[in-house]
Amino acid sequence: MPIPKARLINDLWQLWQDLATPWKTYLHNAGWKSVSEATFADDLQREIAVDFTLPGLEDLARETKRAIEPGDPARSLLYHVLASPRVRPTAPKGRRAAHFWPTLQQIEIVENYVYSVNRPSIPELRARFGKSPLALLIFAVEYCPAVDTFHKRHADLCFSRTGIARVGTLPPNYVGRARGFSPQAPSDIDVAVLPCRYAAFLSVQVTGDATAARMIDLQDGDDKRQFWLPVHKLFDGDECLAGITGLELEWRCHHVNQKIRKVHEALENEGHPLGFDRRTLEQPPYTLTEELAEFSRSPKSLPSLLTPVPHDPLIHPATKHHSKEYATFRVPSGHRAFSSTMWFPGDAADNRPGPEFVTSRYAPDANAITRLDPSSNAILGIVQNGDYQAVHFVDHTAEGWVTVKADALAADFPDPLSAYSIIGQPDFFPFVRQRDLMDWWKSSAPAAIKNYIWPDGVDPDSLASTRLPPNFELAGSGFTSTDNTITAVVSMWRKPQLAQTRAVPYQPEAESTLPVRSTDVFGPGWDLAANITGGVRHLAHYGLGSPFPEDTMVCASSGAFWPAASPDTARIISPGNNVSVTPILDEELVKNSQTWDTLVLPKLINNNTVRYQMLAAADYVGAVWKRELRFGNFIHVTLEEYIARTLVIGRIFQYLKVTDSGERGRWGVLHFTKKLGSLPVSVTLNTPKEHQYMIQMFQTASISYAPDASSADIQFNRLRTFYATPATLYEDSQCVWTL
Repeated sequence: MPIPKARLINDLWQLWQDLATPWKTYLHNAGWKSVSEATFADDLQREIAVDFTLPGLEDLARETKRAIEPGDPARSLLYHVLASPRVRPTAPKGRRAAHFWPTLQQIEIVENYVYSVNRPSIPELRARFGKSPLALLIFAVEYCPAVDTFHKRHADLCFSRTGIARVGTLPPNYVGRARGFSPQAPSDIDVAVLPCRYAAFLSVQVTGDATAARMIDLQDGDDKRQFWLPVHKLFDGDECLAGITGLELEWRCHHVNQKIRKVHEALENEGHPLGFDRRTLEQPPYTLTEELAEFSRSPKSLPSLLTPVPHDPLIHPATKHHSKEYATFRVPSGHRAFSSTMWFPGDAADNRPGPEFVTSRYAPDANAITRLDPSSNAILGIVQNGDYQAVHFVDHTAEGWVTVKADALAADFPDPLSAYSIIGQPDFFPFVRQRDLMDWWKSSAPAAIKNYIWPDGVDPDSLASTRLPPNFELAGSGFTSTDNTITAVVSMWRKPQLAQTRAVPYQPEAESTLPVRSTDVFGPGWDLAANITGGVRHLAHYGLGSPFPEDTMVCASSGAFWPAASPDTARIISPGNNVSVTPILDEELVKNSQTWDTLVLPKLINNNTVRYQMLAAADYVGAVWKRELRFGNFIHVTLEEYIARTLVIGRIFQYLKVTDSGERGRWGVLHFTKKLGSLPVSVTLNTPKEHQYMIQMFQTASISYAPDASSADIQFNRLRTFYATPATLYEDSQCVWTL
């Protein structure tokens, strides 16, 4: 028999006792206090007058009138105060600060208590929803300020049946004041793993029509699709559901990385023999299922917090199972290549049965590996001529599923619906959410320059807008080919809906694990690609680069092909097909005499010539393996900063009347910096200094290449200097545009 757990009210009273004085003062100022254990439970239910003008409560649901509102965390003052990253009482300094902020465990105590008060029975829930299906589902979950919710009405729990954790070299970095995790590490070359919190809910299925508009992040066609909305949270103990005792949730997960396997299957489909026993493809490194992610078993951690296993370095040469021999593949002669990377283009609809880009720069050499001649002519010739053995590299990104085993509910809910779990590569801009960028582009970006921002119709859609099923071939997942709303973001089932509050902007310090942070699958995406199986298009991890730095390099050099995910390094690649969209600052390209990605920076060699290193010489795989890629150089970039840079470049191209991608590709950005130097007397930049820039650009007149094609000299007629803000543009000393 399991040992009975302490009643939740006892845990909550202990939490209250442990809270530092500033928290109690804040709650008292907000309108609630309790001083006696004997009256504590009643005090939590007592109606109060909340002061919504208190900093941090501007976006608390206006219907809030208790410290704990049964069944609804968003209307519970105590929950909001502890869970919202916008609530920040004055914290002590020094060592005491580390223990000042609420932990996830403490926040969950409050959350569970919210659902325990007036807890329903299963028959009551079935009666409430009539003929609507009721099921046990797993969601990734975050409590978001109003500005970060999809409905923008009030702070709320946001849910998705898809969660995105991220790989790293170091254990998780919990930031208490942000109530979440940051990938930031002490060193720029390190990155902390990003865990994802899941929760189990009894949920109701609804149609995405107008009646659900405030509960679902609706997209075109959703009025004909089915969605699951959380209704009641499940947690261990006797206080979760009326009539259910001894409830225990056993969290389970399974993840797989099949990228190397899919490379060999792709080569085989092209007519190249496999060369070894097919059963080998089920083993590492061709198929990885271990040391990817796990649930913590520590009593000091949440049992539902899925945490990637740290790996340092993030990638490494692949060796055969139970062997020190390198795992290799033969590069076919004449195979398609993108720069110095082997390329497997998807079909016309961007479906990818295997990795699009596969590293092919390293070859086995006895008991070691060697990088092939990095000079551009040599490496391009080697890859395109092929007929050599290349060494695979392993990364620890993956896809999989998360579920629970709940014996006490097996009779009513024998088949819980799993969540789709993604273990993605690190984000370079962790605090710039894809959805926020898309919202800006749709509703706020000036109409006059929309065509001057992202070329070739690339829109910064988020994964939350995708309506594709997950990889239903994942063993044990229970996923189906018709479950096409699994990446949607939803709120709790709630009627009536709550009133509008103030969606106050703030600067996030924790990275979201919901699909609003991730990219759509076009091109492919940053965290997922798409494929077709049995005539059904679906999401899949295995269409991404093998290993992931190949995607990083291609996206970065293509002018932030995925905005807000990859850095825009087009400005350091020879002008041509690469268009700068949101350039990296000079100050970010080089820190402490180290370039962020080991590439040689463009250099002005005379008054009208700039020398560039060619992309073929780039080696992000080697940079990550050797711990030379600096993930931390861009972590400070906010959404406002990202948009400001994008606007400035868009305004310059608008002024130059350059809209065609081919023509834009002829323009190079030599300098993009906040170090303005001595401004011309007539230049007045009124925008705050953090959004003032000096830009030097030129239009390519001619190109000459070094004999080994390792570099290109770009000749230009005029180096043009701009001083800009999102509201003003000067060329030299002349104002050429202003709001």
